[in-house]
Amino acid sequence: ITSKLNPLKVCLGSVVELFASIMSKYEIVYCYSVIEENKRCYLPVLTTPTSGNTSLETIFPFDPYHLKRSSKYLIGLYREWNEDNEFTEEERLRMVYKIFN
Repeated sequence: ITSKLNPLKVCLGSVVELFASIMSKYEIVYCYSVIEENKRCYLPVLTTPTSGNTSLETIFPFDPYHLKRSSKYLIGLYREWNEDNEFTEEERLRMVYKIFN
């Protein structure tokens, strides 16, 4: 959460908010101070001679994983994003346990 890569700054805002609420609910990590600090900062703007100013886009970390050689390491862990996914309390706890163990 506090790494130099700052994933909470470049991920899609709705994903960051959902992640923060789940982490807070299960008392794993408090993300809101980092999120507030990130709101005070802006993503860099690229300037090119042909296109002028271009803002860097946020990323969505749940895009399909298409790298064939390394995908074997994610089998059973990767789950494509679906807004309709509703998890039971037990499923959420299992997922959090997998992530941190």
